[in-house]
Amino acid sequence: MVRVNQPDIMMSHTNDELTTARSHRAVGEAIPRIAVLIDAVFRHHTISARTHFERVIRDASASVVCGIGFADLTGFTELTRRLTPFELSNFLAEFAGAVSDMVHTDGGRVVKFIGDEVMWVSSTPAQLVRVALDLVDHPQAREVSLQVRAGLGFGEVLAVGGDYFGTPVNLAARLVTAAAPGQILVSSDVRDQVPDLPAVPQEPLTLKGFDAPVTAFDLHCPADR
Repeated sequence: MVRVNQPDIMMSHTNDELTTARSHRAVGEAIPRIAVLIDAVFRHHTISARTHFERVIRDASASVVCGIGFADLTGFTELTRRLTPFELSNFLAEFAGAVSDMVHTDGGRVVKFIGDEVMWVSSTPAQLVRVALDLVDHPQAREVSLQVRAGLGFGEVLAVGGDYFGTPVNLAARLVTAAAPGQILVSSDVRDQVPDLPAVPQEPLTLKGFDAPVTAFDLHCPADR
């Protein structure tokens, strides 16, 4: 993926005509760069969405069978206290870009970012797991003493307006909140689809929105990664 940097523009109020003129000039010079950024993002997401849907769509309905993943940063609240707003903004932008690259490289599609959390979809459980392993092993997070954790689900979901709804989505979202730092919790559906996963069953979890305790599996990262 070709990465396009964000234009470094800061606008403020001033009574100095020269400063105002320079600001307008800076904005004018940034317009071509913004156009390149928009074009790159549009093409990247179009290709990603097309590739994903070609793999998961089974019929003309909005129902698809795919893998759902959530990952977030543990220790992020503490990080917000250590960084300035500018540093935090840069970190989140760089982290989001790196995460998007990983998800797309492994054949997935980023659905949305919610603060320090990312939701993505993959057409197969194997691809879903590969993305999660790459995210948990993220070097940029380790550089600032953060750890990534993930929750994975698989099954039939409803695709509406670029978002996804259904039990596998809800389960994956609950599993990531139950995971420990650096841990990947997968649902039994993911485990059944990829039986050779190095996954260890956990004690049944009581999760919000689920009437009965849920059995999840702790996915261990291979030692050679």
